[in-house]
Amino acid sequence: MRAMNRRSASICLGFGLLGASFAQAGQRKAGAAPLRVGLESLLVETGFAAALRQRLGADTGLEAHTEAGPSSALLEALAGGEIDVAISHAPALEARLAAEGLTQDAHVVARGEFVLVGPARGPAVEAGDAVRALRRIAETGRPFITRDDGSGTHLAEQALWRAAAIAPAAPWYRAMQRRGEPLLAQAREAAACCLIDRSSWLAASGGTRGLRLLVEGDPLLATEFRVQRSFRATHPAGRLFVAWLRGPTGRALVAHTRGLRAPA
Repeated sequence: MRAMNRRSASICLGFGLLGASFAQAGQRKAGAAPLRVGLESLLVETGFAAALRQRLGADTGLEAHTEAGPSSALLEALAGGEIDVAISHAPALEARLAAEGLTQDAHVVARGEFVLVGPARGPAVEAGDAVRALRRIAETGRPFITRDDGSGTHLAEQALWRAAAIAPAAPWYRAMQRRGEPLLAQAREAAACCLIDRSSWLAASGGTRGLRLLVEGDPLLATEFRVQRSFRATHPAGRLFVAWLRGPTGRALVAHTRGLRAPA
């Protein structure tokens, strides 16, 4: 897949809870290509992807390959038919591709929020909302690390800077230097602020030492994860995956992931 680190895992899945007729509909001829599922990277970091694979293995009769990457790369691959389904959180890109007829069957499957974090020590930047906090960071030149990777987090951060009418720039604004190292670790090392989703913040556990929440609960920080299918890659199991994810088991997986909640 272009512009995307391939981390594929073949998973064998068995189908029982959704009924015999649904299972029969999901059966495919021997040798048919497995379902290609793209997952926003943070869903791997928070443990949701592993739980998804484990539960799918107990519930379905499908074969699938999973690939993790930033939402922008996932959606590009989905539009091109390089993957069959994707779970992303980049609403503007998702809406554009849907309007162009490149994706279909989109549904919100999880809701969460971003939080602004920064050094535990140092001048306070707390404000009543994220926009005011970003303006304060820019005014004082506090270091800020951006993911700069096209992920849903990165796209949301860029939208917040636009809302604040600020064009962040060096030297105080910098991109992650080491892609394999967690964003929080780099922020802590640089005594910098950053935007991160609450699920990753909670999953980091001891990795949050030296950092604190600066802003949370702002409506502008809310985010939604959507599952959608490619219009060009019409895999027969795509509909089944979407239905399973929206069903009781998929909703339970979302509810059991810290920092995420299933849609009402």
